[in-house]
Amino acid sequence: MAPKKVDTLHLLLVARIFGLDPSVCQSPLGSPRPGEGGSRVWQHLLGSFVFQWAAWLGQLMVGARTRVLALGGSFASTLLLPPHARAPIRGGPHQVRGGVPALPPIKLSEPQERSLKLLQTRIDPLFENEKAEHKAALVELWELAYPGRVLTEEVEVAGWKEMGWQGKHPSSDFRGGGFFALENLVYYARTYPRSFQRIMRKQEGRRAEWEYPFGAAGVNITVLLISILDLRKEIPSTVAGRAFLNILPEHPTAFEDLYCVTFEMMDANWLELKASYMEFNVVLQATRAELERHLCQPSFSAVSDLPAFARLTAE
Repeated sequence: MAPKKVDTLHLLLVARIFGLDPSVCQSPLGSPRPGEGGSRVWQHLLGSFVFQWAAWLGQLMVGARTRVLALGGSFASTLLLPPHARAPIRGGPHQVRGGVPALPPIKLSEPQERSLKLLQTRIDPLFENEKAEHKAALVELWELAYPGRVLTEEVEVAGWKEMGWQGKHPSSDFRGGGFFALENLVYYARTYPRSFQRIMRKQEGRRAEWEYPFGAAGVNITVLLISILDLRKEIPSTVAGRAFLNILPEHPTAFEDLYCVTFEMMDANWLELKASYMEFNVVLQATRAELERHLCQPSFSAVSDLPAFARLTAE
């Protein structure tokens, strides 16, 4: 039986034993809250561990001619090592990172290559409040979030804080996701206003006393999707990344729509776990596992195939 309370030190120990990223036990949104933690964290550490093993074994089978011996001896001895415990190994037909073999290289179609490069050009630009385009996007986010509420110096600090930014101005929070993170939030607010308002205002479900900050969570989701889809590679080498490439040419806003769906998934997981601020990263990891599982299904052919899409478009 799991203990009633689990401190961060114990969680870090479990993370190391199971080969998980130790950051799963820490909140990316700020300092730990004294006394936070809960037994439900154990089941998500274990769930993350099981999913990572499944993903590793799946990619091992998909990556034809992957050399098992290169992973560290015999197949049996390799299985005894958790995925994150294995050091990156270079050489051979495919690069191996953390024991997870990359998929074999492929040649992209011209539409795939064009769509991917266009998306990749949007990932790196930093948010710069001095740029007119960036400032205008921030003003648009305010107007979409607070219709009829004029942005003035007197109300902006309280308003940004209410939206879930940690500093007096959102610019400091965009460091992790750049201007792209702001673009995604604006798209969400403009395209799916009901969902945006419901989640921003935490109108659904029984909420924690210490809720996750909406704006900062949005930046985290942008960064999460870039990682899941392997978008910093010239050609994505993960199953999820390849599945995304298949729909991108015919769906120019596939990333943005996937972002909005992921926000719905994350908030639903938050409510289901009865999570609090210190458990945000556990919720994020659970959302990652869920999303990767859906994207890796052979039947996946559109963002609208994802179960959470129905919540996104619900009246």
